[in-house]
Amino acid sequence: MFALATTPAAAEVDNNYFHDDAYPVEITLPRDWSISQHASYPGLRAHAVHVSGKAKMTLAIERVPDGTSARSYADENRRKLAEVGFRPGRLEQHPSGALVFESTTPHRRTALKQAYLTEGGLACILTLSAPPNLMRASVRDFDDALRNLV
Repeated sequence: MFALATTPAAAEVDNNYFHDDAYPVEITLPRDWSISQHASYPGLRAHAVHVSGKAKMTLAIERVPDGTSARSYADENRRKLAEVGFRPGRLEQHPSGALVFESTTPHRRTALKQAYLTEGGLACILTLSAPPNLMRASVRDFDDALRNLV
């Protein structure tokens, strides 16, 4: 699913479509989302906002040691989130093959859903964040985006 490229990072962005030549990874989000290249934080490759402005998705890609499983990577991140006050839920298998879990921020004003995929020394993390009362409406878009992550 993922492969490292030897060329400098470049990306193609077109409203709800993102293609990253650096890894190469691409994702298409549902039409009510607008995606942009966002590499201001290490590993963060794309940032998307719903037309309502209240829900967001990010796509992060990180190098990991070969053989790192999505489960071990997600479990480590769940542990780190819990250490800083998040309330991560149980890790579950998504129909796309990714491992996902839901969480809330320490102040409980934001709900998160994260999906983890690993292959060939890369980890890909898709994160949805929204106010808890809007999370249910946004999860279908998250699921659609995850199925369109290549």
